[in-house]
Amino acid sequence: AQDKVTSFVARALELDQDVVIIRHGLGSGALRNAVREVLQRLGNVRKQRAGLVQEGGEAVTVAWVE
Repeated sequence: AQDKVTSFVARALELDQDVVIIRHGLGSGALRNAVREVLQRLGNVRKQRAGLVQEGGEAVTVAWVE
């Protein structure tokens, strides 16, 4: 999953996107934590947060990339 997140962010940058929404679901939280950890390590992610209710809430993570 972490490799997919890295590739997804790289592709978003190629497409000149500023914001990405990653849907990881709720479950036990292991996948959510893994996604957020890899986003934290990527140098091109400015900030991240859980989704707002209308975006999917805790089932998604929103990240700003540059």
